[in-house]
Amino acid sequence: MTTTKARTWTVTTTSGLTIRDHLPAWADNDPSREDVRPEHLDAALADVILEADAGGLVLPVAHGQDRAEQTAVLAVTIRCGP
Repeated sequence: MTTTKARTWTVTTTSGLTIRDHLPAWADNDPSREDVRPEHLDAALADVILEADAGGLVLPVAHGQDRAEQTAVLAVTIRCGP
């Protein structure tokens, strides 16, 4: 049986305090930061955003008399602030 190590994001202050939380498999970015001054920790945590592109709808789009081309429309991005 294969086990997968859980992903986490971390924010570490210059004083050594580390805040850590789950980083979902769907998240495309890792918002981890280091060397955050303790007085800026609240702002650094408020800036933690997890994002993922969730694709979109692809439709044929024509401009004037030009041939239609498959184009991504209604693209979706998920943004989550833990």
